[in-house]
Amino acid sequence: MIDHDATQSVRRAVLFAPPMIFAFLGLIESMQEWIGYLKAAKDRGQD
Repeated sequence: MIDHDATQSVRRAVLFAPPMIFAFLGLIESMQEWIGYLKAAKDRGQD
């Protein structure tokens, strides 16, 4: 017997997972850009 609440929560998780994953990847990407910017600024300051 399949629990109806469980299948519903799984379906909800499947619906909400992709946007969360994309948001997380976007956050990581922007953090990497920010880190690269900070490193470049630091290197410029050392000259």
